[in-house]
Amino acid sequence: MSTWLVNCRLIDGTGSRPKENVAIEVRGSRIGRIVSGNVFGKEVVAGPQDEVVDLDGKTVVPGLWDSHMHLTFFIDTRQDFARIPDLTLRGARRAMQFLAGGVTSCRVLGDESGVDFALRDLIAKGEFPGPRLFTSGEPVTTTGGHAHDSSGIECDGPYEVRWAVREQLKRGVDFIKIMMTGGIMGAHEGFGATQMTPDEVRAATEVAHYAGKHVAAHTGGAEGIEMAIKCGVDTVEHCYALDERVAGMLAESNTICVPTLVVTDSIHLYREAGAPEYALKKLELAKEYHRRGFQYLLKAGGKFAVGSDLPSARVKGIVATVREMEVMVELGADPMDVIMAATKVPAELCGLIDEVGTLEDGKLADLVVVDGCPVKDIRVLEHPVSVMKDGKWVKVTKDAESPDLGGW
Repeated sequence: MSTWLVNCRLIDGTGSRPKENVAIEVRGSRIGRIVSGNVFGKEVVAGPQDEVVDLDGKTVVPGLWDSHMHLTFFIDTRQDFARIPDLTLRGARRAMQFLAGGVTSCRVLGDESGVDFALRDLIAKGEFPGPRLFTSGEPVTTTGGHAHDSSGIECDGPYEVRWAVREQLKRGVDFIKIMMTGGIMGAHEGFGATQMTPDEVRAATEVAHYAGKHVAAHTGGAEGIEMAIKCGVDTVEHCYALDERVAGMLAESNTICVPTLVVTDSIHLYREAGAPEYALKKLELAKEYHRRGFQYLLKAGGKFAVGSDLPSARVKGIVATVREMEVMVELGADPMDVIMAATKVPAELCGLIDEVGTLEDGKLADLVVVDGCPVKDIRVLEHPVSVMKDGKWVKVTKDAESPDLGGW
């Protein structure tokens, strides 16, 4: 038995123009066929046991990816004996909120106490609802470096870095994260201050690439971004102070930028959550540099992916991933390129393009149904009508903070 989604507009994530009057067959967890025209026409006829869902001209897009998120990044964390259960429960809820917002896959950039591994595996087994998780485990940092006081593994010199990377590989990570510069939430560092040396970065990329894993680098300043490119890092995260020259280097390289613009666009969220004053000041300082750097990247033709990196799944009721997409469009990015940056690009990066990232025959049925056309107005993604992951519908409610994932 199949489910047919008929009378819909399709944006398949490949970069092709939207296709009108499309029918999509979902057979089990996968897409059976995608055809033009009504299923009751000459090309294909729905079987007597098939379910036919008339989408009445709505748009179907691939399930979204958030390429930089955390399950356990909360500003108001407890410090007593119940800290880990607290992070686990709240992290699980965050995963559900992303899924209900249309985000069916996430690249998790560092979490504490193995919460990311547990949720990744439980979700994959179907025991718990949430997006498909692609995890980096604990990030590798230097002594006193960014995240040394939370989830980071402190190490110095190429030998210790190789050990730290191998420790994460032993745990079963999907990729490696390194902290190359300071950041917003570090008390005693500038967000662009370089903290790793080239030999340390090369050691991390060498070991990770030998294992077939890509490397993501937390980078705030242009100096760190340039070092990352030269040392073979696969993605640079944040890029708070990317200049025009290094933006050109990014465009000429194979390195993908995950700018997380929504971080400096959501200062109110940090203020409401009780972020320390030093972090708020750095957010204010970084905002214009951040936005200008992304425009340099667009002008140079650099490759980018959508990621949020917020201490919340949502910004004013909107899933953070979609708000990131909106900021990109506001800064001049083409909406179709932004959709690909939230679908095809991360799927290719994570080696899953044969399964997800685009809507094509035989791939997993991860999709989002929205009113209107996001190529004309990206904001229609704010309120998905329906979400499907692995061929199963996810219930979407108006209460974004308490998603109804009935059936699990």
